[in-house]
Amino acid sequence: MQGEAGRRRQWRTGGAWLLPCLVAIIGPAHGQTLPRPGWSLSAQLGPGWTSNPNDLPGRQKGDAYWNWQVGLSYRHPLWDGAALTSSVNTGSDWYARERDAGSNRLSGSLSFSQAWRGATLSLGITARTSMDQPLRAHDEASQDVSLGLSRPITLAPDWTLIPSLGAARRFYQNGTKNDVRFRSGLVLARKWNAWTWRLGGTASYLLEDNTPILPRIRDRNWSLFLSSSYEWEKDREIGLRLAYARTYSTYAPNRNRSVTLAPQVSATFRF
Repeated sequence: MQGEAGRRRQWRTGGAWLLPCLVAIIGPAHGQTLPRPGWSLSAQLGPGWTSNPNDLPGRQKGDAYWNWQVGLSYRHPLWDGAALTSSVNTGSDWYARERDAGSNRLSGSLSFSQAWRGATLSLGITARTSMDQPLRAHDEASQDVSLGLSRPITLAPDWTLIPSLGAARRFYQNGTKNDVRFRSGLVLARKWNAWTWRLGGTASYLLEDNTPILPRIRDRNWSLFLSSSYEWEKDREIGLRLAYARTYSTYAPNRNRSVTLAPQVSATFRF
């Protein structure tokens, strides 16, 4: 069912030659001192609970899950404010009761970012695939190319407002459908000693094509979240996130809403 598969929609794309060629042709500015290239290893794990593990319409029974993610990335500065970052990420969601809601994921990405007057523009390509929780069946694999823009705005000491915009084009490997997505977000962050509080929300729009029998599916989603994190050491923190999400769709099985509560521990190691 498309509504059930929507929870596992994956991102993947081709054209990985474009950004390396751009780097080789342009190169860093003459005589400019750039930050050193570097690796980073990130890890995140913790339990969680969601009111709608399968993202289905109607009233559902909640379920607890365990989440873990590990990522390895390499960042190479290009010129002033610009960088090329490649990364590999893997992770899983394992549910206690709804085992068909769980997944095991693997993805690789390449992204270019450029900072200008406080804003950051990013262009990325990602290839992603996944398997079900028991590792017996292959879920959807896909490709995507995405464009994003964000700009932190300092409102007062320790208060920051972060608006963001994004667009993406996704290509499914099995050729059944493709889609285009648009996303906007707004986050208010408050820093207090080792604590950081965040209140934010997102709104997104999805349009599917390659659907010759059904009308083109249109999904509208919005979400709100409140989170708190405590950083006891640089790049080491523990956090708690509460989120509410709702999806409206022209295709009834895609309409759903959920509440999620997730305490997690995360760390980043740079070398």
